[in-house]
Parts: sequence; structure tokens; C-alpha cells
Amino acid sequence: MKIRKIKFENNHILGSILFDFTDNQDKTVDTIIIAGENGVGKSYLLNSIFKFSSLQPEQITRNEKRNFEIELSDNEIDILKKNENYKHLFINSLKDNILSINIDYSITGNWNQISITGKTIDNSLIKPDSWLFNDRDIKKILKMIFSNAEINFSPKAIQTVTSKNIDSNDFNSEKSTLNLATDITQLLIDVQSLDALEFTEWARKNNGMPIDLGKIDIRIKRFTSAFEFMFPNKKFKGIKNENNYKKVIFEEAGKEMDIDNLSSGEKQIVFRGSFLLKDKKSSKGAIILIDEPELSLHPNWQLKILSFFKRLFTNDTGEQTSQLFIATHSPFIIHNSNRNADKVIILQKNNYSETIISPEPKFYSWSPEKIIQRAFNISPILNKDKTLIFVEGETDEKYFQKCIEIFNHQEKNIEFKWIGRINEKGNAENTGDSALNQARTFFLANMNLIPTKIILLYDSDTNKQEETFGNLSICKMVINSQNNHFKIGVENLLTLSTDFNYNLFYKQKTKKDNYGAESIFKELDKQKLCLSICEQTTVELQKIILTKVNSEIERLHSEMQNK
Repeated sequence: MKIRKIKFENNHILGSILFDFTDNQDKTVDTIIIAGENGVGKSYLLNSIFKFSSLQPEQITRNEKRNFEIELSDNEIDILKKNENYKHLFINSLKDNILSINIDYSITGNWNQISITGKTIDNSLIKPDSWLFNDRDIKKILKMIFSNAEINFSPKAIQTVTSKNIDSNDFNSEKSTLNLATDITQLLIDVQSLDALEFTEWARKNNGMPIDLGKIDIRIKRFTSAFEFMFPNKKFKGIKNENNYKKVIFEEAGKEMDIDNLSSGEKQIVFRGSFLLKDKKSSKGAIILIDEPELSLHPNWQLKILSFFKRLFTNDTGEQTSQLFIATHSPFIIHNSNRNADKVIILQKNNYSETIISPEPKFYSWSPEKIIQRAFNISPILNKDKTLIFVEGETDEKYFQKCIEIFNHQEKNIEFKWIGRINEKGNAENTGDSALNQARTFFLANMNLIPTKIILLYDSDTNKQEETFGNLSICKMVINSQNNHFKIGVENLLTLSTDFNYNLFYKQKTKKDNYGAESIFKELDKQKLCLSICEQTTVELQKIILTKVNSEIERLHSEMQNK
């Protein structure tokens, strides 16, 4: 089954919106990427799709409607034609193999809430029972596998072999849980034990015969070959017994490590990949839902992760056997030359905080910058004639830009830019050293997009090594040891008089702990201090206060000239 369209009416999260998963030839797309920032409804959409897989009437009345337009495979149509209860409806071919399922939540307590319709090739209307997909043999058509973003990377210690196996015939949809790490570790132990037991039995029956390599690791190779695509130098080695516990062992450059000692990115590949792979054959055609596949992954792996998941569900002839829905806010997944014929749907909030779909063209193939700029609000700020310096904080930009103004540095062609932004609620987001770190990984993965020199300027208190990669430089502010009041941040570069009244720029806050006890503390009002210095002070005094900020500009400009 594939989903062609979903229409929501009066939904409390998404409002009234139509999701179209077809291309401009009206063909259902195999891979859908739902992009956008936090809070636009990406995960909610995936959960709504997953909920559809267990189609049942709901008991809570609300003024909402949903419509799912689905496309069935020829094999799924055959299932309907062979079913004693419904074969009479599908004697004539279903037009384009399409069914429409309507859900009206104003009706509760019975199957009238759901209606299913379709058309035959002669345009005759068919209306199967609303409980069509409740039939045991038919319900597997709606099967979905959902790898959500809630992952515990620490498996529990395992002492025994159990009876877990691959390719179970469970027709129900499946969603990963917080026990994923333990469940997959146990599965790998059990599968390897089954493979070893069966090969031992084969060898016993074929004593003296040449070894049949096809009998070795029949089950486990499904997983090991997938892992090798992401980390080819680290191999699954096997299971070891240590101190009465069973360990899943990997090996790299002759060094062994158990699964618990893999990096968090490697664990995600092993655990989430194995979860999707374990029932690959028995779940052929099931819809695959993956929320935030970029979690804990190095940017280089984020560039590969979509190809990794596609490979899991691509047959020997190169045909993708399952429709994939990916929710992400990773630019590396979207900005990827390996993407081909996927559909990217960009969700945004409008001025009324309503979720909308970007009005850009609905279908995207490979386009270098456009999709990222639309999905992540990256403005086209790169100017080949200027050196662009990104800073951690909003006030950092204001201090440095004020220096350019009052010290007449315009001819240096330097521009300071805060890495963050103010969202629609008036709050700062994507800010600080973590945002600079994200910018660093993005630019390093896309050096071809940098038309000018770029500096990522960290505060002096940040533990960051200065380094240069082509047009990209990583720098940090010098420490002003003469400022005994402000030890960190851009404020450390300020030169303030001994009689400066600091108390004017602190605000008092109250914090209450879980026992109800209140504590009072003071916090620097950075915006107020910056406003006072940059807007309410004479130019002569500004030049004194910002002397070391200006020295920082001179230093950075000199270093860039010498590179």
C-alpha cells in the first residue's frame, strides 16, 4: 500500500490542510520527506499516519474529518479478490487500484464513523464495509513500521538466548519503544545462535562435504551487510560469553568492542536499522515511518542515512518495495545529491501560527540551495565581496557592527551576523555555540556553497580550537584580562569605567524548587546593557568602551588578509 493524499479538516494541530504525495504526473511518490522546524507538526503527521494503520472507530466526539487516499499493489488487490466476504466487490478491476477512506469524528461509537469508497474501471462506485480492514486476512494491507525518535541507546545486560527470530507473520503494525536497544541486542544474539545451530546441524549431516557458504550466517548477514554500508571499517564479529553475560561484538582495525561501546551514531544505525530490517520479508510493502533519522549522526552520515534506509527496502531489481515517510529538520538529508525523485514537503507556520505547506513548487528533485533556505529559513546572506563573521549572540552582532560604524571600518568589507534569529513568539532560537557548531558541520559538508570568507567567532570562554578549512575559519574572541567583572561572553571585551553602575543592568529573578522553596538571583540584562552602550552613549565614550571590540575586528581582519 501507498498513501497518495491525506486531507485534514479542523484538526487541532494541523488545522485544515491537504498533503499530496503524488508527483506532477499524478504518480504516487515512493519517498516523502517532511521538512521544517520544531513545532510545525512533522511528528504529529507521522503519528497520524501510523494511527490510520489500525483503522478503528474512536469514542471521542470532535468536529474533525480526515480523508486518506491509498493506492494498493496488485498483490493486495489479489488478497481482496480472494476474500470470501469481499471478492464480489472486486471482480471488476479497481480503477488505478485506488481507495478513499473517510473518517468523520463527529460520529462516534460505531463503524458509521468510517466510510470506504472506490471506483471500478468503468467508473462504477463500490462501497466496501467500513470494517473492511478489520478482516484478519486484509488488515495486513495497512501494516506500517514506525521508527520514532524516542531511543534509549543503552541495552540491558543479557544472559540467555531466547526465541526471537526474524520475519514474524504478525499482521499488526509496529512502533519502536524505549526498549529498542535491549530488544535488538537480544535479537542479534538469538539470530546468531540460530544461524550457528543450523550450520552445525548441516555440517553434521554433511560430514566431509565442502562447506556451503550459503549456509553460513543466513539470518545475521541481513543485518551485517546493512551496517557495512554506513561504517565499512567496523564489522560485526559475533557473540561472546563474558562473566555469564552475552556480548554482541564488533571489530575495527583488530580492536574488539561490544555493542554498548559503539558511538551513539553507530548505535542508532544498528538499533533503528535492525528494527526496520528484522521483518523485512514478511512485511514487504508495509509503509515505513521514520522520525528524525539524523539523531546523533555525524553530518557525513546524515548525508548517507536516507540512502541507507532506501537500500533496506529496495529489491534486487532496484525497485523500492515500501513507501517511506521521513520527518526531519536536517539540511544534510535534504541537501543531498543522492536524493532522486523524492518529494519534499516543507511545513511552516504562518503569521497566525497555523501550519501551512510552503507555496513553492510541490515536487522537488535535486536543487542545491532552495529547499534548505525554505525549510530552515537560511537567508541568502552570503556575499562574495564581504567577509562574513557569524557570532553566538544577538548583542554580539550589535557591538561589532557599532564598531564598524564608529571606527569607519566599512572599507574592510566585514559584516558581523548573529547565527540565531527571533521566532514568531519573540524568542531567540538556533543561537549560541551549539548553533555555530551546526553551522560548522553544514559548511564543512558543503564547501562549494561558500563564495566568500566565513568566520565562526566563538566567545572567549568556549573550548574551541582555532582552525581554517579553505574559506572557513574557526576563531574565538581573545580574553580581556582587565575586565574583572564580566568574565565571559562578548561583554568581557567591554572597557567600563571604575564607577560604572552595573546594578542598573541586572534583573532580579525568583526560582522555586520542587519543595516550594524560593531562591532569588540576579541575571544580566544583556539587551539593556547593549542598548545603553550602542544607542544612548556618545560616540567618544562608545569608542572607549568598545576599544577591545575594535581590536578584535582589527585582529580578525589582519588574520584574514594573511590567509
